[in-house]
Amino acid sequence: ISSFTSDWSPNAGLASSPVENRGEAILGCSIGHPKAMTAALSEELRMLSQNVYYILERDWHTLSESELQEEGGLRLLQGLSVILVSQYNQVVFLHHDGLTHTGKIVRNAINQLHACIASKLDEDFAQKGKVNYLYDLLVHCLSVLSQFLDDGSLISMHHKKSLRRRRDCVHPLIASNVCSSQAVADLIELLQITRMSSSCIAEPFVLYKLQELILGIIQFAYGINKDADLLSENVVRAISSLIGKGRGESSQSDPSSMPVIIKVQLKAFEAITAASMQGQVVVQHFMANDGVCRMYEMIMLIVSHSVGASGKSGEHAMIDAAFQTFEGQARACCGNERYMDAVLNALLMPFDKGSGTGSRGDDAYLWESQVSFGSETSSAASAVLTFKTRLVQWLTVFVSVSKFSTKLMRKNDRWIILFDRHFFGLRSELHKELGDRVGALPPKINEGAVQLQLAISNLLFKALVSRWNSQVGSELKVLLEGLDTFSLQPGSCVSLLTTLCKSIHFFRNSNVVEILRTCNFSSCFCGIIAKQQKTPEDQWIVAALDESLFPEDGPHQCSKDATFQTRTRFHLLTSFKEIIDYHTSIQEYTLKEWSSVGAVFGLVWEAPFMDYTLQIVKDLMKMTPSNADALIA
Repeated sequence: ISSFTSDWSPNAGLASSPVENRGEAILGCSIGHPKAMTAALSEELRMLSQNVYYILERDWHTLSESELQEEGGLRLLQGLSVILVSQYNQVVFLHHDGLTHTGKIVRNAINQLHACIASKLDEDFAQKGKVNYLYDLLVHCLSVLSQFLDDGSLISMHHKKSLRRRRDCVHPLIASNVCSSQAVADLIELLQITRMSSSCIAEPFVLYKLQELILGIIQFAYGINKDADLLSENVVRAISSLIGKGRGESSQSDPSSMPVIIKVQLKAFEAITAASMQGQVVVQHFMANDGVCRMYEMIMLIVSHSVGASGKSGEHAMIDAAFQTFEGQARACCGNERYMDAVLNALLMPFDKGSGTGSRGDDAYLWESQVSFGSETSSAASAVLTFKTRLVQWLTVFVSVSKFSTKLMRKNDRWIILFDRHFFGLRSELHKELGDRVGALPPKINEGAVQLQLAISNLLFKALVSRWNSQVGSELKVLLEGLDTFSLQPGSCVSLLTTLCKSIHFFRNSNVVEILRTCNFSSCFCGIIAKQQKTPEDQWIVAALDESLFPEDGPHQCSKDATFQTRTRFHLLTSFKEIIDYHTSIQEYTLKEWSSVGAVFGLVWEAPFMDYTLQIVKDLMKMTPSNADALIA
């Protein structure tokens, strides 16, 4: 078999000749896919289940590797996994009951594993060898089964066409041998065995590959099989057990295995997500098995691995892969409020000092990773910044797709966390922590902090204009509080002012005044204007790359040679005028409240602002009032 398959793969260039199968033309390679060979190999599988029993009965001390490959069926299965990349060969394999035979081998191998682990594995060389052989065998078997999980394959498409259905339908032989409740139960049993016998595995990567294949099949089964047995606590517990720091403890001495461990954990998370789409009970089981804690531990594992891999090729690949998984989960489970709340808790827990035991240490770890110097530590800081930026981008996706998003973002001080020192306030905190040394940080650190700030501004904008947000005043209050907090940091202040002005234009004219009144817009602006006016310029925090956050078409009334502080104050005034000019009702509200107008008028004695403040006051005086109260104001 190896002579046929060692250097062979389906040749796409030959996929042009239709081939007859059961009277139908199937497009596939006409060369290199001998039907007789695939059929013969499928028939050999019939005998392999019995051969496994015989080979395990032999003297393990005298058994050679070549005998395991040949008589143990490893080479046969390896050859099949390569040949079955071709969809034409899959049809032939299915026709000759190849899936049925493979499923029987899996069941027999699981039974033999039970017998092996019942003995003292740590002391018995033969039993260890048998377990390792069975794991190899199962990896090859599941690799064969996994070839049939493509919902868009020829087999699946033809079956759907025959039933005139477009989705949620696979060939009966695939459903019964791969996706049935019994098949999933066998795989769950196998997952539990891998947890018990992991210490005796000679090659840990075989174990991780096996777990990844099991999880992939289970995830696919959730989309096909609606049986309630698949949602049981036992199933959820077995999958959840692969998530969390416990998965990495045995392999900490081998950093090269960490990407594979994390990949398995992400696969387990995908399987839980697929299960949660089938029923709320899965979320209950997941939470009961420390689901939030497990997700949090997985996230910290991803961050610490990325920090350790900093400076190497593909240093942020694991972070990107993790958030691709999280984004898919957000879209799939956007209607499951409790599950999404749990995910939010896990993702933000490392940055929340009040979240529970252990988070304080992680908070310090993450912070130290950002303020250290040197080539290696600066790369670590870049990894942490990448993680946080991708987290905010994930939150933006979540806000865009879930009707529960704004409600959940208001829980547990999540907006406060995003405006704390780890996120929006990072640039100010770096300046406070490092002083003049902040300029010595590598450019990618300061640039990353700016990108993080812009991502949070965009997230807040999406939340403000979300079609599901019925309490816009809550998010607007967050924005105004952020403006007050960062009013003396030019770049941060201008970034939030831009978001504020952009958001106002999305509010309905009929309720915009009520929204502004709810969040005390007038008094907030009054306080910000007064704070900037009273604070000497040398007490402002001018952070690195502030210039990049100022729009190119800034206020024309302000000189380009003016200080950052003066330019920021002008942006505040122009933003105030843009907001009150949006609608007459806002002008009337502003006059009635008066505090903000009074604060603006107080700037008339400062030369740089005199003309512009007078113009604002004059425009308000020219307004045509709509009622007696507005006229009095």
